Amino acid sequence: MILGIMNLYSQNNKFVPKYNTIISSNKGADMLKQCSRAAPGEVDSFFTLTSNDVQKLENNFKKILNIRAKDCCLLNGMIKNIENYCFQYVGFVINNKKYIYVNALKMESEEDLKTIYKDWKTSPIIICDGGDSFWGIIYDLETGLFTQLSINGAS
Repeated sequence: MILGIMNLYSQNNKFVPKYNTIISSNKGADMLKQCSRAAPGEVDSFFTLTSNDVQKLENNFKKILNIRAKDCCLLNGMIKNIENYCFQYVGFVINNKKYIYVNALKMESEEDLKTIYKDWKTSPIIICDGGDSFWGIIYDLETGLFTQLSINGAS
């Protein structure tokens, strides 16, 4: 019975974004050079994510909606909705632990992927300011938890 409840709970947290991409590990350092929000520091290395890694993240994706930002720039802010975003993922290692950095970019329409974010599938997209239209978060592959939500500043 407990297993059934856990499976139901994990299904409730599942979200498979329509637009997501794995950024090459050789561009990982670039993705962490965020302009107006905090990003992971002290990274030892980057690794290539597998589809299994991404599936683990997506099985827990809606947990993001319960996280409050503790870093720059909109302190205590929350993400109210994960629809209408495209997501970039990169794998990184700190102290022999594997994580995924999620870079979230708000979309007004699919046309944004051809104009504003035209290289989004292969290159990190870094946007300064913009508030909760742009945010990042860390996913721990071992524990299945999200930490360090950071929302862009607004100006």
